[in-house]
This record gives sequence, structure tokens and C-alpha cells, in this order.
Amino acid sequence: MKKLNFIMTLLAMGALIGIQACSEEPGIGGNAHIHGTVVEHHEDAGGDHHEGLANATVHIWYGQADATGDPDDQTTTDVSGGFEFENLNKGDYFLHAEYEDDHEGSVVHKEGTAHVVIETKSQEVEVEIEVK
Repeated sequence: MKKLNFIMTLLAMGALIGIQACSEEPGIGGNAHIHGTVVEHHEDAGGDHHEGLANATVHIWYGQADATGDPDDQTTTDVSGGFEFENLNKGDYFLHAEYEDDHEGSVVHKEGTAHVVIETKSQEVEVEIEVK
């Protein structure tokens, strides 16, 4: 009888561990990814333009629709303003981009945000973050 109780306890613990392993929290460990561009809006005689910004910093918060606490990760945009966060799970993500513009000797801080929802485990989400 003691052996049966021991086996039942082990099976129950295994089932609980299996259930916890199947529930994925937002963040690193999945197959989805977010990629996009940090842009600045310009108007001129040719019309409206969105210019990609190199060296902007993009912060990400896992499981959140806004910025609360320290970011979970960050990256810097490439020469055309592109960025990517890979290996993400399903869930909510909040992105915040910052850019320092040195215009005629004065530094102007610009920023923008985006809320992204990944709905499937291998989804690819493209986002454009406009800084102002």
C-alpha cells in the first residue's frame, strides 16, 4: 500500500510539472518574433516621408501593454532603422524607442511606443515605431 501511495504521489507531481511546462509566459523561449523599424516623419515638397533612424534604442517589456519597471531586453536599430526581437512566446509586449537627434548643435530627445500582441507560437509581427 505504501508503494502504491508513493507511486501515486510521483505521478501527481509529474502531472503538475507537465502542466506548468505547457503554460508559456510571454518572453524568451518561443518561436515568434517581432521585427520593425523606428522612423521619423518628414513633410516636404515631395510629400510625407518616413525615414528609418539608425542607432535608436528599442526597449521591450514581456507580458505588458505599457512600461512598468525596468525593460526585459533592448536592442539598437541598424543603419535603416530596423530592429528585431526573436524567440518570443505568445503574449503582450510593449516596445519603447528612444532617439537622440543632434540638430545644429542642440540634442533633441525623441521617443515613441508600440503595443504588440503575439497570438500564435510562431507568429511574425512587423511594427513601425514613429518617434516624435
